[in-house]
Parts: sequence; C-alpha cells; structure tokens
Amino acid sequence: MARQSDAFTRANGAIDVGSLTVNGGGSTVINTGSVSATNDVTFDDAVATGTDVTFTSRTSNVVFNQTLTNTNKAVAVNSPG
Repeated sequence: MARQSDAFTRANGAIDVGSLTVNGGGSTVINTGSVSATNDVTFDDAVATGTDVTFTSRTSNVVFNQTLTNTNKAVAVNSPG
C-alpha cells in the first residue's frame, strides 16, 4: 500500500498489508494499536501517535525518515531487518 499526500494522513484502524509506504510532504497520525506488513514499513513524513502502537515488518524493515512523536504513548518496533 502506498499513500502519497502533501497534507495529512490518518490511520484509525488496524493496518496489515503486504508493504506500506507513506510518502513525504505532509504528516501522519496513527490512532491504532497495530501497523503490520509482510515487507517494508516506511514513513517519509512526520509521524505522531495518538495511542500505544506496535509497528511490525515480518520480513524486512520499519523506517521513519522524519520525526516520530508520541505523547506519553508506548511505541514498539518489531523488525528482523
């Protein structure tokens, strides 16, 4: 799944896809407890979490190319890469 936006992306439900790329140019808010992919999980824009969240790549990498901001929320990253 690729998402490109010059503004704002919000994820409010669990995500489980083959791969996930959110291109830069805006910001992303994660309001779900799980973001999972078989392959890469890549965020090219700023990411903020509104809840405790686990980012998982089952076979590759989880990459944050900009800031990751959490407001007293737990963030876990699981990746073999």
